[in-house]
Amino acid sequence: MISHKSIVYFRLFAGSLLVLCLTALIACEREVDLRPEGKGNIVVECILTEGETQTLRLSSTDIVSASLKDAVISLTDETESTLAGRFVFQEGDQWKMDYAAKPYHKYLLTVEVDGFETVIAHTVMPERVSIQHTVLWRVWPENLEFDGFPDWELGSRYEIKSLPQGAVWVCGMNYDESSGKHVLASTIATSLESSDLFNLTGETYWNEYNPQADQRFEDLYEKKGPEDVSMVGSGNWIYHFPREFRPTMYKYVVGCPLHDTFLRIPPITEDDNRTAADPKGFFSIAGSFQGSTFGIEPSSSTDGYILFISVSEEYDRYLKELLTEESRQASMQDFASLFSRENIHGNIENGIGIFGAKTEQELPWIKHNKPGSWGNDFEW
Repeated sequence: MISHKSIVYFRLFAGSLLVLCLTALIACEREVDLRPEGKGNIVVECILTEGETQTLRLSSTDIVSASLKDAVISLTDETESTLAGRFVFQEGDQWKMDYAAKPYHKYLLTVEVDGFETVIAHTVMPERVSIQHTVLWRVWPENLEFDGFPDWELGSRYEIKSLPQGAVWVCGMNYDESSGKHVLASTIATSLESSDLFNLTGETYWNEYNPQADQRFEDLYEKKGPEDVSMVGSGNWIYHFPREFRPTMYKYVVGCPLHDTFLRIPPITEDDNRTAADPKGFFSIAGSFQGSTFGIEPSSSTDGYILFISVSEEYDRYLKELLTEESRQASMQDFASLFSRENIHGNIENGIGIFGAKTEQELPWIKHNKPGSWGNDFEW
């Protein structure tokens, strides 16, 4: 018997975040044995969303005698015991169905192809992401106790207790002018102590804003002295506040480890230490982000933002294993080592692949502030 190897590629797609790897993002290779006398395996890739249209990819690890275009692909809402609908073939390996998945509902996917056992998979739609956030974006006296915060920290903050109980994945989305689309930021860090450390870059977060702000205070107040600082018209009252009330940005993230592209917040059942140095039960996120320039919410379609993604259990495991394997392959020195790895976790019965679910929320991230009394902005 003669066998040979074939590699199935999951390509890196940094555009619209649709199906795999938080939305079809990650590049990966899978080793598969192809035997002439075998029929190959059916490969299914489907991540349910709250969007109006669901997308599925159907392929195989070998040439099959039956046409995959004639497959019957059904989605059943097991919570309501009703047929949600059937996927319709589009082109290539793409199938679509007009349907919005419902949070907390259980779903059954069945794929029927002539000559193969019925492919079956189950998932549970996670809870909707509804993270509470707050933004302090400029310096005025009334902001000294902004929403009860004891510090004068500029930027975006996110409330810990509003996180979903399950796993949450987070990434920064920057606008790319050349493509006219939002793309993934390369690094991300957080003050949240329970963040998963599986994909660290080996570096820590730092930004230029804080030392610039410190230097400005020193130049305009500490070096000159209070008698040399005008208190009328220019708003230089801010330089007379104690140091702890001088504006900073993401100071609680400074020194925290940088993660490669994604931040994984484990489910409560895995790690319930959801605490941060930020006051009032909030946490901060920063990284190589563009963010929004001014205002409390993004004001332009080209503003950057933070994407929070609540994922089903099997999808969470799949993503972590996929990213871990991708990192391991990137560090390999020889081609032979590519064939030493184990298969990535999947939940497809009588086939291979992944059937999962996710919900998403886009939230602002403020990078540049406009301190009204300073009259200029720092670049960092």
